Amino acid sequence: MTRLRYVVCVVVLLCGLSAFAQTAPLPVGPFPPPITAFRGRYLDSTNTQDFQSQPRTLRAAWTKSAPELDRLFMIIGGGTFASYRLSTFASRVATEPLATSLHGEKLLPPEMRVDPERPGSGWVTPLTDGQERLFDFDWDDRGNIYIAASFWGWGIVDLNGGLVKQIPDDVFALHVFSFRNGNTYYALVGENSTSKLYDVTNPSSPTVIKPLSFAMIRWAKANNGNLVAFITSDLKLHIADAVTLASGGMGTTASGTSWVDVTSDGTAFYGLARDSSTTFSLYRISNDPTGITTTLIDSGAGGFFTALGYGAGYVFVEGFQAVISGPLAPRGLFYRIRSTPVLKTDASTFFQSTYTEHFLAWGLFPPVIYARQGQTSLVLPVYGLGDVYDLASALPATDLMVLQSAPALVVRSGSITYALTVSNGGGSAAGNVVVTDTLPANTTLTNLVVPAGFSCTTASGPVICTTPTLAAGATATVRMTLTAPDSIGTLSNALAVTSENPDSNLANNNVTTTTAVVDLTALPMLPLPVLLLLAISLAVIGSFWLRVVAH
Repeated sequence: MTRLRYVVCVVVLLCGLSAFAQTAPLPVGPFPPPITAFRGRYLDSTNTQDFQSQPRTLRAAWTKSAPELDRLFMIIGGGTFASYRLSTFASRVATEPLATSLHGEKLLPPEMRVDPERPGSGWVTPLTDGQERLFDFDWDDRGNIYIAASFWGWGIVDLNGGLVKQIPDDVFALHVFSFRNGNTYYALVGENSTSKLYDVTNPSSPTVIKPLSFAMIRWAKANNGNLVAFITSDLKLHIADAVTLASGGMGTTASGTSWVDVTSDGTAFYGLARDSSTTFSLYRISNDPTGITTTLIDSGAGGFFTALGYGAGYVFVEGFQAVISGPLAPRGLFYRIRSTPVLKTDASTFFQSTYTEHFLAWGLFPPVIYARQGQTSLVLPVYGLGDVYDLASALPATDLMVLQSAPALVVRSGSITYALTVSNGGGSAAGNVVVTDTLPANTTLTNLVVPAGFSCTTASGPVICTTPTLAAGATATVRMTLTAPDSIGTLSNALAVTSENPDSNLANNNVTTTTAVVDLTALPMLPLPVLLLLAISLAVIGSFWLRVVAH
């Protein structure tokens, strides 16, 4: 009966939330800093279409960005899991004009609005439940996505929309979290207060390792996923590494109680604690050999704060105004957490004037903040799939540069070795650096050497390498070996780098090299005297360089 009440309450709430998006007014200026513009309302393709009833607009119940997979993931309407290429989303939001819907509202371009049934939309919808029964999701570096589906247990899907495995009735899945320890992959699937730990190294055949006496209700990852901060159902915050989690441990417990949400900038964590019904505290949380260190960033009264998110140097905190009577009013706080001291902007007055009547989704789900192509954006899952705002940059500019060495020639089916070098020539560290190498067509990756501090994956097609931070003046090199195709032609290898910082010189963020695939049997045979002369010349040149090196 407890489970049924929990699900019924959530379903009723989500159904009510989605009814308002088509009539809610669009945000208008003037905008408080750091907001610079309203980019558009992100809705489904018809503005009135849903699987259950009409008119009702599909809305995002949970949205997360995965730069290492170049994906924007979301649960839509509580019943559809969808993914879209993050780079395409960012590019179109930043450069394309807004479209106009049948209702006269300014929306994002039609091809970006979600229609799970429309081919060519760019969206992949690997799981559609038809009811509001999808509650949570996570992913691994292989491109497997783990989805908690409550009554239907949990499942694993891939980036291409294929169902890898569904595990029904094994657990009433409300939360799911994935991690890796060495070559072993794990999924922790939780109910209200207990969990089960699975070995998902073979995603088509997960095996139960052990039951656990706790469940993660909020979490964040740092250090390329090797460190996790999570909040359990008793509202305590823990930090654990992959080794500890793989053994079923909870790690180290942070001081304090009533933690409600946690996020990460890739290196440190930021936690939101509710001190009372109307007061809150925001902490920076770090973990080192001496233990957990919590540093107070801000505390305040007059609000009931429930969610936070990090992106591009900002921590954004959502909540509600404390009132004695009458309707609740939304509150939103921006923190530039890389500034010294931390700069705070209270944008609550704007949000209260914008989301006066139909803000029920406010504070339920963490916001998404991302930076791409020099633009920082905020996606608030309030109406539809979200209201998209442009933000002023909160980080100092840097100058990332990529270089790529490649052979000019390779024989058919021969090996090609590439050296991909990224460097930071700016005066500030670059955060959450993403290096993307689009491999030549018809080649096979046979070896990949990853530098310290980086994590690489090929799950989405290209090789994508990420690091939480690249210091000013630092350089790192990724080396890879590919097998050329068994046909002559030209191989093109495109390399690009981005970070959450503005870049002072975008011209050196991309480079493309070409390699000719040749057939040795088709090359003309040189006369013997020419070959002898060539051999003598090479010997003389080699002898000269040996003497130079010796001296």
